[in-house]
Amino acid sequence: MKKKIISLLMAGLMVMSMAACGNSEEGNSQSQSNQGSEGSESSTVGSSAASGGSEASGNSEAPADDFTYPMEPITFTFNGSGSGGTDFYDDNEHPAWAKDIYIHKVMRDKTGVSLTDVGGAASSTTMSEQFLLMLASGELPDIINAPWNAYTGGAAAAIEEGYIVDMMEYADCIPNLLKYLDENPEIAAQVFTPDGKLGFAPFIKAKSVTGMGLVIRKDWLDELKLDAPTTIEEMHDVLVAFKEKYNCKAPLTFEARWLFQQGSANPLSSPWNTTYQEYILDGKVQFGPLTEEYKEFISTLAQWYKEGLLDPDFASVDKSTVQAKFSNGEAGVSIQQVNNIENCVIANEGTGYEVLALESLVMNKGDEPEFSQQSIQHYDGGMCYAVSTTCPDIEAACRYLDWRFSEEGLMTMNYGIEGVTYELVNGEVQLTDLILHNEETPVANSARDEIAQNQNRAGISLDISLAYTDRAKEWIDVWTAHMDEYVLPTVPYTAEEQDIIAKRWGNIDDYCQEIILKYIVGSSDISEWDSFVETINGMEINEVLAAKQEAYDNYLQRVEELKK
Repeated sequence: MKKKIISLLMAGLMVMSMAACGNSEEGNSQSQSNQGSEGSESSTVGSSAASGGSEASGNSEAPADDFTYPMEPITFTFNGSGSGGTDFYDDNEHPAWAKDIYIHKVMRDKTGVSLTDVGGAASSTTMSEQFLLMLASGELPDIINAPWNAYTGGAAAAIEEGYIVDMMEYADCIPNLLKYLDENPEIAAQVFTPDGKLGFAPFIKAKSVTGMGLVIRKDWLDELKLDAPTTIEEMHDVLVAFKEKYNCKAPLTFEARWLFQQGSANPLSSPWNTTYQEYILDGKVQFGPLTEEYKEFISTLAQWYKEGLLDPDFASVDKSTVQAKFSNGEAGVSIQQVNNIENCVIANEGTGYEVLALESLVMNKGDEPEFSQQSIQHYDGGMCYAVSTTCPDIEAACRYLDWRFSEEGLMTMNYGIEGVTYELVNGEVQLTDLILHNEETPVANSARDEIAQNQNRAGISLDISLAYTDRAKEWIDVWTAHMDEYVLPTVPYTAEEQDIIAKRWGNIDDYCQEIILKYIVGSSDISEWDSFVETINGMEINEVLAAKQEAYDNYLQRVEELKK
């Protein structure tokens, strides 16, 4: 099926014909110099990274652009941290083995671009007060990192208000990024503004994976001759057995915030086909607490809490406490992130301690698990890099962001340097012993972080779990269910839709979290649920859902248009 995203997006945008990369009056033409350093590598612009195991691209043909990197050396300011002052090129911040090959140095060598951290970063999901004050001051970094979908009016408003450029006015400078969006209309429909502008280079996960899930003490199951639980009823019985046999103080433990963030408690709510916040069911945007199914889920947690099966400190435990309880035998079942589970296993080496990953639970034996963690979506709206209107060389900044979507950029940012940190074996990427078995940095993920920038940065993240242990990879495979079918994509909202949501959702969310936790720990009676729902309706949750539904419907329409 032909995809015509570029021509479709350019239609009606008359500035395109005047803004080819060599004709802009914004920059100082450094990006056109192509001189580079003697003997420098040029990237294979736009070719597929499939040879490295990528699922990012479906087309191996390169864009018609013979631009090569590195550019003439140039430094851009960048809001890389909250306070500023981070020196991306300080050798003292890196172990000895990585001093010549750490990712920031390699990226600087390959692109010609250095970044100076000036602080003022937003969070990964919201616009912080510090960030908004920075915008208001007019002292903008050259490249601005922010979740632009969360800005009031979205990227379209940020462009209209003069903070960031429409990168489509520099389309000749971003062939790789446009190629990716051309081949992935579902992502393009989330990233482009409704009128076809492009405000940023996004962070994309090429493969839908989840980094956390439900785990259980396998050694305890084996001792008790119990099968791994698959249904809610079986889970209840296993928790009772753990409590009675091992005197667990918290047979099941997880952070209360996971009920409300990233859908991380979905492995428990999946039997009811519901979750907190919004999800898609039969094409309609749903909000769990409005449903009878969600009430039944919370009622079950409340009963488990009453029976002493759910952590008595449930409302207050943090990540480290959950890890400690699962590690020291106070808990036998937990929802945790993969690295924390690894820590539990490592801390108990030689003791017979063994962990088993569990699929999302079901209601009836033989049912198919449905819901898993919501953060598995390819694009979550966070860590998106825009070029400010005050940038001294907009063309070079666009070229720099585009390099991140080139084959060279993809391979460098995800794997480092071929022959040093990775090899291609029969077309598959294999990390070298320098990363997998490094005595100075023994945790392979940490070693990979020295030489790669494959998460939470503009670009395409490939093989997130490549440096994980075999057992961690198995856990991740088990945890992933069908969440893509239910998750509401990170759709762009109009200013009106966003205004409706912004004025209502914060108060609704705060109220729901407070009351739901009270129901679980028994400080409020769940028999009052109908009154709870009535209050939510009075806070105009239906207006919020209507705005999200309209945005979702428009998103689906744009996807179909872009596929033509």
